[in-house]
Amino acid sequence: MKQITNFMSDIADEFKIVVVEAIRSLCLKFPLKHRSLMNFLSNILREEGGFEYKKAIVDSIVILIRDIPEAKESGLLHLCEFIEDCEFTYLSTQILHFLGIEGPKTSDPSKYIRYIYNRVHLENATVRAGAVSTLAKFGAMVDTLKPRVFVLLRRCLFDNDDEVRDRATLYLNTLGGDGAVVETGEDVKEFLFGSLDIPLEPSEEAFDINSVPKEVKTQPLAEKKAPGKKPTGLGAPPAGPPSTVDAYEKLLSSIPEFANFGKLFKSSAPVELTEAETEYAVNVVKHIFDGHVVFQYNCTNTIPEQLLE
Repeated sequence: MKQITNFMSDIADEFKIVVVEAIRSLCLKFPLKHRSLMNFLSNILREEGGFEYKKAIVDSIVILIRDIPEAKESGLLHLCEFIEDCEFTYLSTQILHFLGIEGPKTSDPSKYIRYIYNRVHLENATVRAGAVSTLAKFGAMVDTLKPRVFVLLRRCLFDNDDEVRDRATLYLNTLGGDGAVVETGEDVKEFLFGSLDIPLEPSEEAFDINSVPKEVKTQPLAEKKAPGKKPTGLGAPPAGPPSTVDAYEKLLSSIPEFANFGKLFKSSAPVELTEAETEYAVNVVKHIFDGHVVFQYNCTNTIPEQLLE
């Protein structure tokens, strides 16, 4: 281990990944040696490295925690220390998710709460939302922690991101956050921990509402868009004058499929779907009718030499 530690800083990430996978295999073959091997993994986790390298280390620690019961508590603490200074959103949310499943089953679940709640203060909205879900899982599984979890979730109701606020509201209501500490029902635990694998392929069977997932995977936080060119023509936002709305209505009524939808109630301002620097810009305008919603996609080519078809 000492020899490996000495040359790790001299090799490229792709070779470091090979070493990490070898250490993982070694640890699974000799589980009694997990302490020194886990310490090695946690030490290199704190050093410099790219995403794939760090992901390989995290994946290895997760596998060791799952397969070697004695390694669980030390492994979880290593992961907690890593997310205190992790620059990769994907890894932070992956660890928080894993912590929510394994943390409540440990001998002292309360020691992980500080690491989780720190993410609510110090991270971007995607990680904050993940931290809220993890807190809820601790509240569902550990009755003694419920009052403290309720306090922390109520603080999240004032977050400036709607996803974080919505999750906090949902979990407070789901767990009974009205102040009464009641035992969490099996249906709530199924909602928080249950599998949401729904087949997306076409099916011959009739649609069943019970097969629909109750939670949607959060999308990565989009980077702030640079100010781009203002859309022109029908893609322009209705700036007050009714002429733009009239133009939308005239356009839509001229299309046979939309002609019988009735009077146009409202059209939204365009919502940008692409970054400003891409080869073509796409925005969407939502048209609301009495019984229908029509999405109008405006595609604008930004490179004269290329034709978008």
